[in-house]
Amino acid sequence: MALFLIVTFMAVGEMSFFPAHIFFELSDHLFSLWDWCWEEGYISVLESYDFVVNITLIGNRILFHVIGAVLLYFTMRKIVRVFRDDTDTSAVNWKPAGAEPEATSPQVQSRWNSALGQKSIIVPPELEEKMKNDPELAKKVMANVENFITTYAATSVRPGRVCSWLISLDENEEIEKYRVTGGGGNISGPTEEQQRQFEAEQVAKRKRREEYARLNEESALKHRLMEQEADERYYQTSITQKAVSIATYEAADGKFISPTTKQSTCRRLSQNMGLGLKMCVMWQRGILGA
Repeated sequence: MALFLIVTFMAVGEMSFFPAHIFFELSDHLFSLWDWCWEEGYISVLESYDFVVNITLIGNRILFHVIGAVLLYFTMRKIVRVFRDDTDTSAVNWKPAGAEPEATSPQVQSRWNSALGQKSIIVPPELEEKMKNDPELAKKVMANVENFITTYAATSVRPGRVCSWLISLDENEEIEKYRVTGGGGNISGPTEEQQRQFEAEQVAKRKRREEYARLNEESALKHRLMEQEADERYYQTSITQKAVSIATYEAADGKFISPTTKQSTCRRLSQNMGLGLKMCVMWQRGILGA
């Protein structure tokens, strides 16, 4: 307690810095004013100048201490009022006499469940008298209350939640105040069937993505193989053309090549160089030149 009061006193003392800062600024302005009056000749006597300067210093100091003391007094008064000796602390230090019951005990659960789903309607005496004398009015008022409960439950209550209602009516048959409390229910979201459908759709999408990836990979591999085959065919054609040209030049030795010579050269190339018969026939017919 003593430590708390000391800390509070120090805090209030720090708060006095703000009015002190304001007073010091005011003093600077006043001193500037007195200097200006002295320079302009409005204060011609040195004793008068010293007098107003001293009054300014003394007045600011006195005012600073007075305001600080007032702040400290009212602050400490409020604090001491709370912690005074005659304060009744029984409510603060209250403790239950018996053992605390378990929240899962049948007695506690039964009391909680007894309040859930109940409807309490506060009817003012004037309206109650009217409803007793006019059954149609009573039916109308209850219909309005039931309509309010139905609308509120459909728009503002979590699905599956059990609510308790406290409704206060005014003299004009209107709902003046209401309070809704409840328990249980599920968090708003998809049902189990919707969740299963969503998971099945995600699995199907994943399978389709895997299938697309596999097809793209196969297509890319097939394209690479076709490019390799085209390169090999071009290479074989080039080699064949070169071999046929060399063999033709060696056989003819610069002379005219007769069909018989072409046939014999083609057979020799097929046997010795492993060239295909189709290439030899193309060369023999003049499609592949020397």
